[in-house]
Amino acid sequence: MARPEIRYDFVTKRWQLSSDDGVHIPIDVAQGSAKVIQVAVTSDDMGTDVDSETSIPDGASILRVSIQVETVFSGGSNPAVAVSVNGGTPLTLTVPADSNIESASQFFVEGAWEITSANEGTIRCSLSGTATAGSALVCVEYIELPLS
Repeated sequence: MARPEIRYDFVTKRWQLSSDDGVHIPIDVAQGSAKVIQVAVTSDDMGTDVDSETSIPDGASILRVSIQVETVFSGGSNPAVAVSVNGGTPLTLTVPADSNIESASQFFVEGAWEITSANEGTIRCSLSGTATAGSALVCVEYIELPLS
């Protein structure tokens, strides 16, 4: 069986998941549209973990993690952030080397992390080092309908 494809239907003006046997499944908010969980972190959170209020469910696929440094983390020593899914078995999404929160920039880590019942859970941002100023927004993009 061939891998399903995503295609745009110009008649319905919607994206669809199409299989080789001619089945076309509309992709809507309930199935397959990318969703985003955002976690704001600041220098006040250094040395702690900040969890999202929303969980990523079993069966979801994480597409990308972005870290937008809004205010440079400064006035301390080696500030860093790591991002994971805080499930029964945590799933690492980024490590401190994937971003530099001491510079005003945006960092992207793309992948295809599959979420299972063992690691479904909230997004956890773990901040290490010290800083007296700084803020960032961590965004995790995911879909709930696996596309394979």
